Amino acid sequence: MAALRSPFFKENVTLLGLCKRFDELDYAPLPSKLYSLDFRGLVSHCLTLEPKGRPVIAEVTQLSMTMYNKFLNESSTSSTLTSTDSNTSDSGFGSA
Repeated sequence: MAALRSPFFKENVTLLGLCKRFDELDYAPLPSKLYSLDFRGLVSHCLTLEPKGRPVIAEVTQLSMTMYNKFLNESSTSSTLTSTDSNTSDSGFGSA
């Protein structure tokens, strides 16, 4: 769902081929340019073939909260840097 497509989708695959892709965990990984290593790891962990190897909902919640807080901290730092940069007197019109 993160990629807005099924991870197991492939053009012209039959139902048998789709089931085989499930059984072999043959899926396209999420692009590293768009998704963090933490998130890609969580998705990979959730797509483990054996149910006992998958994270429980409490672990998913904890990991997602950690990632969310990390995102907020990075966004806050980024906006602070941006607003600090815009407060400088370099407006392109020279100094008053």
